Amino acid sequence: MRFFAFLTGFVVFIYTLSIGNYVYAGNFLTEEEKTSIRDRIVSEQIKINNLYVKFNLIMTKDNGEPPGQQIYEWAMSGEKQYRKGYFSTPVGEPRSERFGLAVWDGQFLKAYDSLINNGSIRNKYDSKDPRQPKTSCPYTRQLGSLDEGLISEILTTTPLGNWEAEWMDNGTKAVFRYNMPGYEREWTFDLEKNCMITKYVSIIKSFDGKIINADLKVTVSESQEVKPGIWLPTKSHTHAIFNSPDRTLIRDNDIIVEEIKSNEPEIEELFHFEFPEGAQYYDYVIGQTIIPYKSLFQKFRWFWFALLIPSLFVVVALYYGFVSRRRKNSPQLPQLSEGRRR
Repeated sequence: MRFFAFLTGFVVFIYTLSIGNYVYAGNFLTEEEKTSIRDRIVSEQIKINNLYVKFNLIMTKDNGEPPGQQIYEWAMSGEKQYRKGYFSTPVGEPRSERFGLAVWDGQFLKAYDSLINNGSIRNKYDSKDPRQPKTSCPYTRQLGSLDEGLISEILTTTPLGNWEAEWMDNGTKAVFRYNMPGYEREWTFDLEKNCMITKYVSIIKSFDGKIINADLKVTVSESQEVKPGIWLPTKSHTHAIFNSPDRTLIRDNDIIVEEIKSNEPEIEELFHFEFPEGAQYYDYVIGQTIIPYKSLFQKFRWFWFALLIPSLFVVVALYYGFVSRRRKNSPQLPQLSEGRRR
């Protein structure tokens, strides 16, 4: 009788696991299925030629402070990226007018702070360099963008044998999990919405040789079809816990998209950024100290004036020469004598 009760309980337990979001026998993707889904994720990512999103980031802190908000504008096109972030203000108060901006146009990385009218320019971009301005933003996690690259690139360059993959929600979603010494990452892809990421989990167990416990979970709750066959997240929640021997931090934030568009030609204009007239900036390209920014006209204004004055003399000389030649070549009417006039 006890054995029968144990067997019944065990069957119920296994059934509960099978209908939940847990790994169970037969739910893993085969190597062929992993390859097929991987190739599909890569092909879906190619559909997005460029992207612009404006969103409100609402942050909740664990120290009792009121929630803060930041407004971000972010865009990408190939390797080019644009990030404009307005500084944090308490929720319910007028939004800050001060913003920080970073643009990587594929050739130069420019950064600018509107409050101090100051910036910098570099001729290379390394996303792993902490000294460089960041062109990423909280929304990029929802696109599978990390310092190592896009998730589609990571899946392509990393052997699939290193990944665990399983079906979810009756085969409408697929989860790819990557375990490495010190950390674990997991992405959930919605196969019915062009492989849009609906969940991202990052677990860090050690960093710089120190034992820590940092958990980050991003969950997408709303999405939008911005173009036929292109679905993108429009609302999400992020929960982060950081445990170390010194302290424990808890952070929560919500992303609410205000505007989003993709594959539009006007997005390309965002990557053509010039410093405002008179802005101070440090030029890392030539190693020059802070200098005021001048437009091409301002830089060569004396050249233009030097060119303009002789040009005016030439124009005047040509004009008078033309007038004199015209008078000389014009036919002269015969003059009547006094006698004939009478």
